Amino acid sequence: GYTDKKAKTVTITAFRQQSDSLLNAMKAGISADTITAEGKAAYNRSSRLNPGLWNSRLPSFKLPVSTAIFNIGQGDVFPYYYLFAAENFEMQWLKQTEIANPLRSLSGHFDVSFWIVYLLPLMILLLLFNALSGERDNGNWRLIAAQGISEKAWLKSKLIAVALLAASLLLIIAFVGLVVNQIAFRHGFAWSDGLFFLSAVVYLCFWLSLFYFINSFRRPTAYNALVSGVAWIAICFVFPVIISKLAASIVPVDNTSISSFSRRPQDPRIESNNLFAAGFIKQLAKEEEFYRKADTGTSSPAFYLRVYHAWHFLLHKERWPVVQQYFSQVEKRQQVTNWSGLINPAASTDGYLTALADNDAAAFHHFTNETEALHKGLQRAFFGKLFNGNSFTRDEYNRLPEFTYYRNNLPLSLTAYFVFMMMLCAGLMMRANRQLKQVL
Repeated sequence: GYTDKKAKTVTITAFRQQSDSLLNAMKAGISADTITAEGKAAYNRSSRLNPGLWNSRLPSFKLPVSTAIFNIGQGDVFPYYYLFAAENFEMQWLKQTEIANPLRSLSGHFDVSFWIVYLLPLMILLLLFNALSGERDNGNWRLIAAQGISEKAWLKSKLIAVALLAASLLLIIAFVGLVVNQIAFRHGFAWSDGLFFLSAVVYLCFWLSLFYFINSFRRPTAYNALVSGVAWIAICFVFPVIISKLAASIVPVDNTSISSFSRRPQDPRIESNNLFAAGFIKQLAKEEEFYRKADTGTSSPAFYLRVYHAWHFLLHKERWPVVQQYFSQVEKRQQVTNWSGLINPAASTDGYLTALADNDAAAFHHFTNETEALHKGLQRAFFGKLFNGNSFTRDEYNRLPEFTYYRNNLPLSLTAYFVFMMMLCAGLMMRANRQLKQVL
């Protein structure tokens, strides 16, 4: 997991350095000493419209957080960086690749979160499903009961033994992982690492209480095995699939209507008919106060660049209601899957772990929203000069925006998760204890 995280970090760092080097060269050129031939050439290159736009490409990026080393599955579908210039139209960089598996941290990787969510309960099942019925089937229970040990006390002793075993395994995995990370990668302990394994302990408590509850009915081993196996399959696999299908059915999301928006539009009349092309600039000037005095002269070297900007802006304005409807449907569908976490412990834990790793759908939407803001800021910085002049100044470069991404706040989801899981555990234990008090 850490190797995967490190590889992404290296890629993003190189990506940022390359884009920054181009932009820094343009900034240095605009401040060059024009007395010398070299300085004059650098200044002319930086102040000219086309080179300035072409080399002013800003990156949006999201470095993997510490906890992503335990939960890397969603990394397969999460975009970690974009690169665009003011000349890009919005739908060109905004790839419509929403997270398609909101109830699955696994996406082709056998990571730690997959082991915790899906395999840890299976291990507990194998150790606890016949904690009481096994002793009855082999005839040992009469001897045990003769020593004054109640069914409740016997089950609790088994429960504690399995809990200690599973907790020890979690601690060993955590300790070895942190030691390896420190020695091999110089990666120290972070608070999110502790929260990750604390949530694993809470999830462990749920499965312990569930199998304690199943045993409290005093049924035969075959019955316990069947019910326990069905419970594991239903909670870990069937319910999440049903919720995902239900969400897709209740809130359908059709991205075919906007898939063509990401392809740059073409019209041969723009290249062959200057009057037709200038019409886009005039239309933009009518609709937007900012461009009221836009230059429509066909002799300017920037004419066709202005035309494409105006055309893309008008197309975006026309298509934006469809895009807004798409995002609205995505958000509504995500709410359906979020609510499912309140009825399914596996989905709740899975969603919490992906949120802790900052790889969930909410992080994806937050990242794309921040990227959109950066893109609009870049256009605001350059469009004035593009339509009202032919050169850039130091002010234009100084007004370039910077991308800022802050991971989602976790306290609310953290509190809700632990409250839900602890209430569920307490309810199962109380019901099981009442069941065990009944004398057969």
